[in-house]
Amino acid sequence: MRANKGIVWQYIEHFIGAAKVLPKTSCSTTLGELRNSPELWTSWEAYPGLFFLLGNNQLQYIGRAFSYGGLGTRLRPLHLIPVSPEWDRLVQNPSTEIGIVAFQQEDWHWVPSLELFLIARLGQPYFNRSKTNSSL
Repeated sequence: MRANKGIVWQYIEHFIGAAKVLPKTSCSTTLGELRNSPELWTSWEAYPGLFFLLGNNQLQYIGRAFSYGGLGTRLRPLHLIPVSPEWDRLVQNPSTEIGIVAFQQEDWHWVPSLELFLIARLGQPYFNRSKTNSSL
């Protein structure tokens, strides 16, 4: 299935409703805006959660962060670690879209469940199945 931003958010909302868990916060922006706006980080960077990247309005990657370190630990160096030419183009492109869902610390266990739910419903995004990103 080719998943765009609207479809991904629909599945996230469905999961949250079915699980009866309230995320701490969520946002949708671009990597360029995220890098240039430190105030965007304050509500979620220390919390566990899930993020997804869209290139050309198609889901390319689903990532997660647990309570140790939080989303900020995963997202701050995202564009600094070279992995493959395709990955580097995606994460260095300021117009790449990113969606973020942060959970309260005590709800960290919903993060891998949401990740697996999205992959089961939407199929594995390109960079989740690629052998070139095994270090991610």
